[in-house]
Amino acid sequence: MGFDDWTKVLPILTTAIFGATTAWLAWNNHLDSKKNAWREEYKFAKIFFDDLLANPNMHPFARKKGYQAIGGNKDLSPAAVEHLMTLQDPVAALSDYEYSRSYLRHQRNAGRRQLSFIDSRLFATEGRRRVWRNAMVSVGLIFYLIAFTPWALSTLQLISDSLAFGLTLAVAPPSIWATIFLWKEAAQISRAMRLLNIQNQEADAHESGTA
Repeated sequence: MGFDDWTKVLPILTTAIFGATTAWLAWNNHLDSKKNAWREEYKFAKIFFDDLLANPNMHPFARKKGYQAIGGNKDLSPAAVEHLMTLQDPVAALSDYEYSRSYLRHQRNAGRRQLSFIDSRLFATEGRRRVWRNAMVSVGLIFYLIAFTPWALSTLQLISDSLAFGLTLAVAPPSIWATIFLWKEAAQISRAMRLLNIQNQEADAHESGTA
């Protein structure tokens, strides 16, 4: 490779190395910040739960703010977070609840079954929930295929490339949006179902153990 070739390649290599190094440093900083956040969450959780054990009659305001901080989201009900902390895997339960709470309702005075699906005939039974979830996944897949149909027709030489390009610009954005929306809703239903199954299984185990 001659000098002229190196003068062309060197800036590209330098830019690539600089970009890769910057990305690596940014990723490490991100991991470090997450580790620090986890440490702070652990410290707060330990102090808060130790306080609860030492002072069962903690002032309601302090108790509410503590659970609100544990939830990490002011939109989450402190009472719901308190209930989630009683499950065997509270971290996973909290994550599932935060993601799928639009499909769930919380009733504080319902014992160990405080969470249930929203009042709707569409989700009244386990079977109906599965049907709606599967329907959303299927319809989302149809929209996904529609988004790339013009390109497929062009590949098969059934329409011109220019027509396929125009149709793709018109069809792909709304189809991809619909796919993402439907699959997200299906995932929310799945995680809500999982959370309720875990809650009810643990409730059944507790009730059978105390019977």
